[in-house]
Amino acid sequence: MYFERALERFRIVVAERDRWVAEGNGDIVLDVAVKRFEFTYEMAWKALKRFLDYLGIDARAPRPVFKEAYAQGLLSDEQVWLDMIEMRNLSSHVYDEQEISRILLELERYLAAFDSLLKQLRKTLTPPENP
Repeated sequence: MYFERALERFRIVVAERDRWVAEGNGDIVLDVAVKRFEFTYEMAWKALKRFLDYLGIDARAPRPVFKEAYAQGLLSDEQVWLDMIEMRNLSSHVYDEQEISRILLELERYLAAFDSLLKQLRKTLTPPENP
């Protein structure tokens, strides 16, 4: 699953960012973290879109996808996903460190949401075991 690979790469950046910053690679960490967030976000909403398509639910953009996924019980916190839309749009046009820092403050919150989504998708897509 592409989303799972994207999530793992994002998780590494979040876990290692403090060490990389301490080693003097702050600018690189900022850039990598933002790009990994963007990539993971794109994989997440597209995975949800495909799953909703499978259920016969037509949602074509992130906001309706997240709202419908929440209604279907795939997301536990709708607001964090709606906040991600704003952050994703911001990250595409961010040019100063203050805005990048704002994104970095949210990374752990988003990582938790991505992890929760992956667990929920696995649970939903795993066929029940036969007794």
